[in-house]
Amino acid sequence: MVFCLPFQGEEEKGLTYLVSKVHMYPNRALLRKVLADYLLENFSHMRKYHQSTSQIALSVIALGLKDRKNIQTAKAAAETMLKASAAIKPLDSKKSIIYIQRAIHLNPSCEEAWRMLKSVKC
Repeated sequence: MVFCLPFQGEEEKGLTYLVSKVHMYPNRALLRKVLADYLLENFSHMRKYHQSTSQIALSVIALGLKDRKNIQTAKAAAETMLKASAAIKPLDSKKSIIYIQRAIHLNPSCEEAWRMLKSVKC
């Protein structure tokens, strides 16, 4: 997913805008998903955002993606869990593995989750 801003190098302004919208509408899971995607896309190289990106991705699942009967919902929840795993991996590899396992539990047919689990070095 690509996020466009009016000028190159204004990632901080985009982040400020998205955070303000999340504060205005805290119960909107899709808005939080956009924020998590934005953080992963633009700030994955900055260690201080890893924990918050992971927590935001987890909050998406807690807010709106609980119905596992719907295949699309389970698939979206698994993808979001993998984003949380990718965000937390530099800080805590054990948590990252747990999030990958949760993604597999949410959607056992998710090939990306299985691939990520295979790539984990013990």
